[in-house]
This record gives sequence, C-alpha cells and structure tokens, in this order.
Amino acid sequence: MEKWPEERVAAYKSYVEKDTKEIEKLEAEYQSLQNSLRETIERIQRIENIRNNHRAELYIQGWDFKGSEWVEVDKQ
Repeated sequence: MEKWPEERVAAYKSYVEKDTKEIEKLEAEYQSLQNSLRETIERIQRIENIRNNHRAELYIQGWDFKGSEWVEVDKQ
C-alpha cells in the first residue's frame, strides 16, 4: 500500500476527530432524551395512581366513571 501524503493523513485525522465529537454530542442528546422520557413516564404513572385512588374512593361513595360520564353504582 502506498503511503499517503501528510495533507491527506491530516485531513482524515480531522474527519475522525470531527466525527468523534459529533457522536459524543449525539450520545449526550440521546441520554438527555431518555431521561426526559423516563421522567414523563414516571409522571404519567403518578397521575394514573392518583386518578385510580380517586376513582376507588368515588366508587365507595357510589360513583363510577363509565366511558365519558359518571354513573351511580347500585351498591346493595
């Protein structure tokens, strides 16, 4: 294999360094998005738990949410 001129070697080194920095930046962005998504999922789960607790309390009081409306539960 023929040895490259120094200019070509320098150019390729520059490409590798540039690509490495871009990969690191994208990996950091990916990690940030993962954290944001995890936080969103945790918020959804907390809100669902609160909603389910409220629904359970209302059911004890004789109410249930069916579809998009409240109905009185016949508790005998």
